[in-house]
Amino acid sequence: GGGGGGAISLHGSFVRDVRVTARGGVPTRQDIQGGCGSGGAVIVGGRAVTNVIQNVAANADGGFDAVAPAASRHLTGGAGRIRVDGPLNGASQAWTGVSMDLLTSVSGSSVALGGTKTADGAYVWARVAGVWQQIVTPGQVFIPNTRWQTTFALLPSDTVMYVVAAAAVPSTSTSTFTRQPEIVFSQSAWNVIRRVAATRLQGDTEVSLGQSQCPG
Repeated sequence: GGGGGGAISLHGSFVRDVRVTARGGVPTRQDIQGGCGSGGAVIVGGRAVTNVIQNVAANADGGFDAVAPAASRHLTGGAGRIRVDGPLNGASQAWTGVSMDLLTSVSGSSVALGGTKTADGAYVWARVAGVWQQIVTPGQVFIPNTRWQTTFALLPSDTVMYVVAAAAVPSTSTSTFTRQPEIVFSQSAWNVIRRVAATRLQGDTEVSLGQSQCPG
């Protein structure tokens, strides 16, 4: 039979004008009735806030023998999976996952976090000083429903914060051939945030500018 379509995962701040194919293979032996390969997996993710995934064409179809009589010789392979993590614009036939807006540093006493999510909600965890805390749950309601957002307070001693998000998958199947994960992580849904000290200006509190007088 034909080989599987393989898998590819593309992530960046922006993903635009891209065509990605992970199609199953077709058997080369025409005298044996082997099946075509199943489609692979295509994952595309973006990190910026809006309109970062545009004009993305993804294909993960199963292999298809176009030589007649194809149906009697090599059966078409099963479809693969396509997932888009981030603000979606122009990528069709894809399951939309979770993303996190890119943030690398803060200087205040709190961190404002946000990203995209599915209609089923998102999990978000944060770790400061070695302790993981869940700060967003799938049951929380957000407006608009396509995004999640939260604010996390920092202690004076906190210097580095690790944050990760995952898509919630309710009513998952546990059958042998259709098993689904309960949560789905993404390479576009994490941040390592450093807290930078606020700039301090030092100088004399009293300054004498003397006396200025125009000539004449």
